[in-house]
Amino acid sequence: MRTTINGLRLRHLDARDAGEYHALVQRNTAHLTRLGDYREEAAAGLDDVTARLSEPSPLRYGIVLHDRLVGRVDLVPVDPPRYGLGYWLSEDATGHGYATAAVRALLEHARSLGATDVFAGVTHGNDRSVALLRRLGFSRVAEFGSYDRYHRAIVPEIRLLAAADLAEIPAAFAAIGWPGKDAALYRSYLGEQREGSRTVLVATVDGRFAGYLTVHWRSAYQPFRAAGIPEITDLNVLPHLRRRGIARALMDRAEALIAERSPTAGIGVGLYADYTAAHLMYLRRGYLPDGRGVVYGAAPVPPGAPVRVDDDLALMMTRPLGSGT
Repeated sequence: MRTTINGLRLRHLDARDAGEYHALVQRNTAHLTRLGDYREEAAAGLDDVTARLSEPSPLRYGIVLHDRLVGRVDLVPVDPPRYGLGYWLSEDATGHGYATAAVRALLEHARSLGATDVFAGVTHGNDRSVALLRRLGFSRVAEFGSYDRYHRAIVPEIRLLAAADLAEIPAAFAAIGWPGKDAALYRSYLGEQREGSRTVLVATVDGRFAGYLTVHWRSAYQPFRAAGIPEITDLNVLPHLRRRGIARALMDRAEALIAERSPTAGIGVGLYADYTAAHLMYLRRGYLPDGRGVVYGAAPVPPGAPVRVDDDLALMMTRPLGSGT
């Protein structure tokens, strides 16, 4: 399993790795047991390690750096789709982001398994582990005598915009200084949703607002409107919650809704650097330019016309929606 770091990958850990794994644990005994963790692991002999690694466990992985075992990460099916997470890294490999990259890769794998929640326990005093989990979007949800429990929702909850959102969503955007996201906008959206001209999908994580998009059933872009192509608009995810699959979950739900009415989905994407991630995501999902050039404010821009490069300058794209959408 690849990670975001070149040369770092995850591979299934089994009895063939017993010797290398046992030696790695022995070299890291002081590092692993300094807070009272892993004492049984450190005390185990090679035969015990071999026996444990012989037990089938498809979600047990070694962290491998250029073919050298440097740690371990486990996804524990405690109560699927809820999973536990365990990980450790050799002391001489810390400080390079390897553990973060390994856990991030495992969380992506958990998503592919249909996981909804992942939990991790962290012994009090393990500040590095707390920092890692927070970087990856975990929140502390319980405190016990010797450790804290952390949680991350893998699949966000997606629901329709509601009146209760008219205060929370503008406040979330005001807190990060994003203009134009005031209560009047969402009040207008809610009215259009009630009329049936727009659907607004809201994503929440742990009960808190995370992002949203809208499906405009009668696009302001004339070629889409004439062809009956609904347009996905105004996709936004709070910056600190990005790279957690929220935009993907919103797009999945929006396309499923559109597929009930139309064989094609439309979308517009901005043309300056802030939209790079959106461009890549839409291309990966199968969206292609509609062949009519760029638009400004939903109106085609004629050749030679000067335009302002802002959020209203966009490239319109479409994607055919098959039966598997």
